[in-house]
Amino acid sequence: NGCPIKKIDIDDKLVLIIVDSQWYLENWDKHPTINDDCEIKTRTLFFDEYESIIKKSRGKTTLVAIHHPMFTNGSHGGQYSFKQQLYPTDKKIPLPILGSLANLVRKTGGVTTTDNQNKKYRELQKRLVTLSQENDKVVFLSGHDHNLQYIEEDNLVQIVSGSGSKLNATRNVGNGLFSYATSGFARLDVFKNGSSYVRFYSATDGKIVFESQVLSPTKKEEIVAYDSNFPK
Repeated sequence: NGCPIKKIDIDDKLVLIIVDSQWYLENWDKHPTINDDCEIKTRTLFFDEYESIIKKSRGKTTLVAIHHPMFTNGSHGGQYSFKQQLYPTDKKIPLPILGSLANLVRKTGGVTTTDNQNKKYRELQKRLVTLSQENDKVVFLSGHDHNLQYIEEDNLVQIVSGSGSKLNATRNVGNGLFSYATSGFARLDVFKNGSSYVRFYSATDGKIVFESQVLSPTKKEEIVAYDSNFPK
């Protein structure tokens, strides 16, 4: 409904927090009625509500669905391919020097709110990451960059699955465990014992291109066996 945050209790062990990150990044001066139908009308109150939900969800698997990722190794995180250096615009006109300069300005200047070098994007990222440290079972689910990524950073998990419509290059650097510019999607399975498991699928052939345990079981003796009978 255009408001910044919503909590959904999937069951007594699994919580979904839906965050409208564009609400936060938007220039409200251009949209004076943006908060007319919302209980939360300031960014400060938004952070207060997020912190409250995070703390109340301790011990539960807490999924944060937010369009703009907290961590990314795609172009919105400053990682550009050779093609992007050569063709900085959507037009197929090579601009090698200007392209590199444009990407450098974009990477260091944070001129657009779509890139995480932007001041307001950084503000949102740093605050959410800090508040999420209050809960040791937080998984961020995002799109924005048009590729597939799995990152573990600051004791948090970031899944990027944004390649349903088009592709952008990505690099597997830093705390990234997986990065692939292919059409596809991620599937996250959450189990009753507190563990969770992610699989990334390629849409071109339906094959799994990466899989990993995301969160460990609550108790060691409750480890789930993943075998050939696990549903694909």
